[in-house]
Amino acid sequence: MPTLSFRLKKRADAAAQLVLVRDDGSFTAGAIGPHAGYGPAHDLAHYVVESTLGLGEGFLGLVASGWEIADFEVKGAAAQLPPEALFAESASGQISSEHMMAQASSAEDFNWSMRATLERGGHAGYAAPEIDAETLAGIRSKLLELHLEWYALPPGETLALTFRTARPSTRPRPTPRPR
Repeated sequence: MPTLSFRLKKRADAAAQLVLVRDDGSFTAGAIGPHAGYGPAHDLAHYVVESTLGLGEGFLGLVASGWEIADFEVKGAAAQLPPEALFAESASGQISSEHMMAQASSAEDFNWSMRATLERGGHAGYAAPEIDAETLAGIRSKLLELHLEWYALPPGETLALTFRTARPSTRPRPTPRPR
């Protein structure tokens, strides 16, 4: 299965950069805002959520299969994402927001929110993973552990993790829609 080197660099100018390196050595990178801000927490949440749940077509799985970070910003790309990517984005968004605000929802509320988001996104038929309270607590604990490790890094250093996809994605990269 494809792997991806997940590197979160704390730059000296107080910014953070995400660098994702594929098995073949190719990579994609992007600035994610201040290193004390939401960006690092959100990207770490992607790592934890997608790793824990074994997602292959979330953000990291798609990048491991050849997508570029910029592909997610292409006009019309959201409509071309697989349902699992919408789930991964929604779950990572909710987990990182709860983490930053120190306000956790129950597993029941979390799962309800994921179902509602998928329905609004036109993916009501997608069988999203049901996350039990123990798994959700594990995700939150791992995110906290990694975020504390990130905060402890001095400027100029990098937090390096390995993401292994559960299965490779065959989803083609998005093509821009005509204006």
